[in-house]
Amino acid sequence: MSFFNDAGAGGEITLQAGGDISTANLLLSESRSFFRDAGVGGAITLDAGGDIQTDEINSESSSFQGDGGDGGW
Repeated sequence: MSFFNDAGAGGEITLQAGGDISTANLLLSESRSFFRDAGVGGAITLDAGGDIQTDEINSESSSFQGDGGDGGW
């Protein structure tokens, strides 16, 4: 996917919980192309009051031009 101008967040996964976060599946966030002020691209954020358990977390961001902001973590 491609974003132009002020794209804000692209391909973002956010999990917030007061307790535990548990997932047995892949968490995948991808953002392909960003131009100008892309903001956050391909971010995965886990925020839990308890434990976080997951098999695999994968965040990919490729091709930033201009102010790419934070790309993939």
